[in-house]
Amino acid sequence: MASMVNKILKAEKGGEPLKRGGRLKVALGYANRYQVGISNLGFPTVWRLFGLQDGVRCERFFLEQPLGKTLESQTPLRDFDLVCFSLPYELDYLNCLQILKEAKIPPLSSNRRRPILLCGGAAPTINPEPLAPFFDLILIGEAEGAVEEICRILIEKGNRSKEKGELLWELAQIEGIYVPSLYQEDHPGSPTPQEEGLPKRIKRRWVRDLTSLPLLRQVVTPLAHFRDMYLIEVARGCGRGCRFCAAKQIYRPLRFKSKERVDLEAEGAKGITKRIGLIGSSLSDLPCLGEVCTLLAEEGYLLSLSSLRIDSFHPNLLEAAYNSGARGLTIAPEGGTERIRRILGKEVEEGIILEGVRLASRIGFERLKIYYMIGAPREGKEEIEGILDLTQKIAQAFSSRAQGITVSVNPLIPKPHTPFQWLPLEAERELKRKLKRIEVGIRRMGVRWVPKSIRQATLQAIISLGDRRVGMALYHRIEENLSWKETWERADVDPYSYIYRQKGKAEPFPWEIVEGGERKDRLWEEYRQALST
Repeated sequence: MASMVNKILKAEKGGEPLKRGGRLKVALGYANRYQVGISNLGFPTVWRLFGLQDGVRCERFFLEQPLGKTLESQTPLRDFDLVCFSLPYELDYLNCLQILKEAKIPPLSSNRRRPILLCGGAAPTINPEPLAPFFDLILIGEAEGAVEEICRILIEKGNRSKEKGELLWELAQIEGIYVPSLYQEDHPGSPTPQEEGLPKRIKRRWVRDLTSLPLLRQVVTPLAHFRDMYLIEVARGCGRGCRFCAAKQIYRPLRFKSKERVDLEAEGAKGITKRIGLIGSSLSDLPCLGEVCTLLAEEGYLLSLSSLRIDSFHPNLLEAAYNSGARGLTIAPEGGTERIRRILGKEVEEGIILEGVRLASRIGFERLKIYYMIGAPREGKEEIEGILDLTQKIAQAFSSRAQGITVSVNPLIPKPHTPFQWLPLEAERELKRKLKRIEVGIRRMGVRWVPKSIRQATLQAIISLGDRRVGMALYHRIEENLSWKETWERADVDPYSYIYRQKGKAEPFPWEIVEGGERKDRLWEEYRQALST
């Protein structure tokens, strides 16, 4: 195991020497493999934020063995003051509990005095309740600012003799910090404060001005999913109207970095790598994206762009991206017909999609990833055949380079704080039938196919829409090594009531303890509009 650890640390470029000493010892973890975690921009960003704090020593840990110890010094997690998890995906919750078990840290917060456990990320921000039995602190929203406040309180008041309850009360006063133990679960609704002085809803933290953020040098490694790539976030939030997207809600409003700021951040890549990846959920809406691509290309960098809106494919933008070394593009029409795209809130005409693909082909792009979605309201055979029809047309428009095209189809998973939070998940058997039909058709075209697990998608939906009882079911699954059937019986939970039941307008949701993006009545109007399309 030591050889694997040494290999990881030796391959990293742009890292900083580990601080010695420190009044506050922090372990920051990603509940998945190193390759995935180091490629998720949020994780190394939070690591750097902890590193900026005086008196704080922060080490990392991942799912790789030896579980329960840090990467830098192989120190057991139970010896740290604060253990943090970055959790962007619900399915990583099981990995999180497994790591705690291996670390011999009591998973249930009610059974644990130290260390303090904190988590954050997209998944807890959307719905923290499945994690409520385990974590002392859950960060709702963006980490900047919160990290500094948490460290200050723990250094000033978090000595070993202080009662845990008093310390958690102090931390609960920080904007965006949810302390589940101070709230009473009120099934089937959202938890309520147990005492005066606590907010009834947790306000989501977000950074007003991205240019005010500290400059943080990113880690580059050949072991990352994005091999030897320096990642730069250029935008947060999204101004589009996709009804299935929770990121639109939890990262709103849409914010951009300036061309000058992006160029300044790119200086961190000098002497380390020539590959830069531009990251943003609304990347193609960045007003200066073409100028940024041209500028970085002139400086000798090879660029990679995250998913672009097909209706933003303009010659200047694509030529700038191509000239900077990009050879692949990712598009997400989501639906195979214009009707289903209107239902999903992704209104783009087929003609615009095909013209954008032709433009990319003429410029010289060699690879194209296409993302679709199944399980939308009122979806029938016509919409499934529409995916195959549109893919065939895209393959023809892409100069018939079918081998350069990859297709991925995902089930629509209803997410909290979106118009589809009322929508039942389509039955597993139906989803499998639709997916099989698409797979057969796609393979016949000679297009590459990325298989998806419907069972995993079903579990993700249960966790995403779950409450504390679902969290306890996950606890029993890991602690007692149960089958899924035994897991739900042990926790006395009907998992399918969370995902297959039709919900009404007045349905109380457990995630309403946290502030979403839009008002509930507005989301309901969007949902009704989708059903009537």
